[in-house]
Amino acid sequence: MAELGVLRGEHRVELVEGEIVEMSPIGSRHAACVTACNDAFHACAINAVIWVQCSIEFPSHTQLQPDVALLRPRADRYAAGLPRPDDVLLVVEAADSSLVYDRDTKARLYARAGIEEYWLVDLTRSTLWMHRHPAGERYTAMTAMQSGETASRRRSLRAQFRSPTCCRDELYGSGLAFLTELIRFISSEPALRF
Repeated sequence: MAELGVLRGEHRVELVEGEIVEMSPIGSRHAACVTACNDAFHACAINAVIWVQCSIEFPSHTQLQPDVALLRPRADRYAAGLPRPDDVLLVVEAADSSLVYDRDTKARLYARAGIEEYWLVDLTRSTLWMHRHPAGERYTAMTAMQSGETASRRRSLRAQFRSPTCCRDELYGSGLAFLTELIRFISSEPALRF
C-alpha cells in the first residue's frame, strides 16, 4: 500500500483481520522499554532471533508488529519469509497509550494464534503482565508483577516463572535473567514513576 501511495512510509499500521489499524506513535517511555527488552535479551545470550518491531504473519488476514518477539532460530533469520505463530517463542508489548488495544485485541489475537507466552509491560502502572497457556481467544494463566513488589514477592514470582514456557528448550533458562532485568528496568527507570 505504501508503494501505491495509500500509506506514507512514516505511517505505523497493522493488518488486523483484514482491516488496517493505525498504531499509536512511539513515545520516549515506550522506546526506552523496547530498548531495555532488546538489551536484556542480548545480555542473556538467548538462543533465539530477537525480532524488534517487525511484522509477524498470522491467520485471518492479520499481520502484527509486536514490540519485541523471540523467534525460533533459523539460518536465514526469516529473510525468506515473515515468521508465523509457530515460529514465535515469546511476544513482549510495551503499552502506555496503547494499553487497551494491547491488553484486549492483541492478547486475543496472540492467544487465538497459539502464542504460548505474551508479556505486556504496562508503562502507566509500572506493571509486567505475564500471559501463558492460550485456550481459544484468551490465556488461562496470568500473573502481574509491579515495580513496588517486595523482594520476597519478586522471589516468589521468579520461582513461579523459573522455567517460562518460551525458555524450556530454546532459551536454556535465560528467561529468568531477562525477567529480572526487565523488572529492574521497570523498578528503577525514573521516567516510569509518577
